[in-house]
Amino acid sequence: MEIIEGEDFIDGKLIYRSLYKYDVVDNVTEINGQTRVVGHHRKMGLISETLKKRLLDNGISHKELEEFMPEKEVE
Repeated sequence: MEIIEGEDFIDGKLIYRSLYKYDVVDNVTEINGQTRVVGHHRKMGLISETLKKRLLDNGISHKELEEFMPEKEVE
């Protein structure tokens, strides 16, 4: 499973950048029969400048944006 940022749609194909990927470590079946996926998200890339600007224009704080940008770009 991935979290992506869609950047464009050209000739029927989505152009995107991968932001996070979920690494599955195990699948556990609980006593009640439900299956739980065990794993973690791994950061793959950074958001684009376009998305950064859109988020700032729509009210995200610099503190909230820090998680998605390298330290030097947040200031």
